[in-house]
Amino acid sequence: MSKENRKASSGMLQRLSYNVERLRRGLSVGALGEACGLSKGHVSKLKNDQANVSLATLEALTAGFDCDVLDLFHRIPPQRPPIADDER
Repeated sequence: MSKENRKASSGMLQRLSYNVERLRRGLSVGALGEACGLSKGHVSKLKNDQANVSLATLEALTAGFDCDVLDLFHRIPPQRPPIADDER
């Protein structure tokens, strides 16, 4: 895999990780795994950007979240720099 492809792949995994966290709405990792039919360990790896993802996993996540696959790859909003105390 080329350096550019690895970087793109990593970016997609980061988006997935961010959106799994965003969409889980307070569910524990175990409860989310149960809702999606995935193991707690696999969900934890997804959440922490440490797992490669298969189409079957994407299907399980969309079923568990009741969302479209595009929702799993929604753009990560840019981080805002913290506001200094003297700027408040």
